[in-house]
Amino acid sequence: QSNGAVVDETALSMSGISKLGDANALSELIKLQKRLIFSGFRLLKRGGILVYSTCSLSGAQNEGVVNWLLQQCADSYTIPVSFSRGG
Repeated sequence: QSNGAVVDETALSMSGISKLGDANALSELIKLQKRLIFSGFRLLKRGGILVYSTCSLSGAQNEGVVNWLLQQCADSYTIPVSFSRGG
């Protein structure tokens, strides 16, 4: 088990970008993303940190996948992150 994991499926999204208008292809991509985030989470030690990163603007591929993990794993939670402009 690990203290941290990064699930960065950027290349996966980019390879399927031409298929995102296809509901079936998008559904399959989201299923794969859920398997990836779940596998990454299972590899963590208790208290470890998982970073889930995509290049998609799709709520289904971002918040939807994270919310799915939160429902599947009772010991998962999000850490709010904010970015300030300027200094």
